[in-house]
Amino acid sequence: AALQIRKTHNGLPVGPGASLVYSVTVQNWGNVTATNVVITDPIPANTNFVSAGAGGALVGGSVVWTVPGVPIPTISDATYGS
Repeated sequence: AALQIRKTHNGLPVGPGASLVYSVTVQNWGNVTATNVVITDPIPANTNFVSAGAGGALVGGSVVWTVPGVPIPTISDATYGS
């Protein structure tokens, strides 16, 4: 498997107390299904974790997703807010 991971945010300027929404996208460019994929994304400095979609969980200052399999060709999206 050959995985590509991309992280984006909603692009809006924010001030204190405002919410940021991040999107993490995983794409499998390989020729086999990727199995037991663990994605770890640190929470940015000066932000607080609010929630995560697609089964993501806060683990020691990072959002962690465990994906049993990423077939080809597939794009998987997950979001979280801070």
